[in-house]
Amino acid sequence: KIRNGLRFALGLERMTNELKVFSSMYLAFLVATTFAGIFINVFLFNVSGTMSTLAVYYLCYYISEGVSVYIAVKLSHRVNMSGLTVIGLVLHVIAYGLLLITREGAIHIYPIIAILCGCGGGFFWMSYYALLQAYTDESNRQYGVTFIAMFSSAISLVAPLISGTILVSVMGIAGYVVVFAVALVFFLISIVFALRMKIPESSTGKKEMLMTMRSMWKKK
Repeated sequence: KIRNGLRFALGLERMTNELKVFSSMYLAFLVATTFAGIFINVFLFNVSGTMSTLAVYYLCYYISEGVSVYIAVKLSHRVNMSGLTVIGLVLHVIAYGLLLITREGAIHIYPIIAILCGCGGGFFWMSYYALLQAYTDESNRQYGVTFIAMFSSAISLVAPLISGTILVSVMGIAGYVVVFAVALVFFLISIVFALRMKIPESSTGKKEMLMTMRSMWKKK
């Protein structure tokens, strides 16, 4: 009874299998980005010791994110939204892989890492909003959005707390290596779910594209 009550309270009874897989993909992505994303700038500052490094990093990040959204819109006529999601996730995997391989040496390639993360974010968020529209309808959209929002809030609070505790407990570069490695694992988990997503027939429709751009505009 308790299990059925939780399923009803979370709206799982109204969510399709496709929507559950999509939600799992997004939540794994959110764990990865909130667990380590906010600490990349701290890591770069500790290595370089200058604020100019952060300024260049964020400049590269936001410019590449905006450009990648435009590219994703153009590619959406040839590549389905699930494919764009995978592209965004793979770019994040490459960025975090470079962080783990280079470690302190990342200070020499941090603009590349910023561009990879920015482009990855652009591709992911572009496809996310379109897929959310495609995987939900009037009967379950409220439950799907509520489910994602509820767990997103919990993840956004807990993940940085855990990663921050790791950085305090494991001193030096080793702490950042652990945090980035955990994030990389969750990006890979997100890719696994993304590859399992069935491609909605309407995922490249003009209606979803327009709703996607409106949602992204509101997000900004």
